[in-house]
Amino acid sequence: MKCVGCGFCCIKSPCGLELMVHGNNLQCPELLWNQEKNRYFCNFVLKKEIDITPLYIGEGCCCGLNSWRQKVQPRREIDK
Repeated sequence: MKCVGCGFCCIKSPCGLELMVHGNNLQCPELLWNQEKNRYFCNFVLKKEIDITPLYIGEGCCCGLNSWRQKVQPRREIDK
């Protein structure tokens, strides 16, 4: 399923790359809110440092627990 940029995956379960590069952060600094496009983007992917496949981008979009997909919006204090 295509990633809608809701931030669910990255906020609820940070990827291994984030943990390896930044440690155990509560908020991944690579998850960036784009106000113009009204969605999150992964800075690792934007900088083309890594292919999206190992990050499983879009996998959480089909998760039954993901209600964020229906209303994409900033979800963290840092985004305001």
